[in-house]
Amino acid sequence: MRHGYFFAAVVAALLFGGSAAQARTAGDRWTYDFHAGISIGGVVPMPFPVEIREIRGYNPLFLPYLEADASYWFNSRWAISSGLRFEYKGMKTVARVKNYGMKIIGEDGSQMSGNWTGIVQTRVKSSFVSIPVVAVFRLSNTVDLKAGGFASFIMEKDFGGKVYDGYLREGSPVGDKIQFSDGAVAAYDFSSDIAAVHYGAQIGADWRFSQHLKLHGTLTWSLSDIFRDSFETITFDMYPVYASVGIGYAF
Repeated sequence: MRHGYFFAAVVAALLFGGSAAQARTAGDRWTYDFHAGISIGGVVPMPFPVEIREIRGYNPLFLPYLEADASYWFNSRWAISSGLRFEYKGMKTVARVKNYGMKIIGEDGSQMSGNWTGIVQTRVKSSFVSIPVVAVFRLSNTVDLKAGGFASFIMEKDFGGKVYDGYLREGSPVGDKIQFSDGAVAAYDFSSDIAAVHYGAQIGADWRFSQHLKLHGTLTWSLSDIFRDSFETITFDMYPVYASVGIGYAF
């Protein structure tokens, strides 16, 4: 199902690009671009919590994106740009934690909540359609600088993993101790608690190396917590931060 969304995004972006190429003749104030590339980053807790004692592993995953933009130029230097970006955001991590808020799922389907001390293995991979709105400054004939914001609407969401080599204090840091050792593993899944809408800031740059082709780079920083306001299991906020690089085509 994930790949179905992505291929639909490819078709939508190509249709946008085809329409843009025809519309380009309507006036020199409008320009149109199509970008494709990959992202790398993660969901970052801020400030970094004392509950996370050690990061033992990080896998950035394969995170493709597609973006189609239209820009309106006020003069030869300044423009405003917006469009659609279809993207994945995710990561895999392994961390050693202490008194980490957790809700685990037993083998019989029962749930236990409390504070976990031990190893947490986390996977995050969700797909979004995002709407960026940025100001564009033409630094030179080949370089454009961009800064602004974005809103992202989630299509698919996945945030879960497992815990092992540790123990759960049920209910509170001084609750009953439930030990997980000798290979015992418990799963957790917070996917349903991810917020439907995210917003944040972004900066980027384009370097045009031919008449139509360019390199495209963007840093996005979410200003909203990845989880819903009602989610209380993890006691600190977590923010997606991602850098993207790709190839662009200017129509």
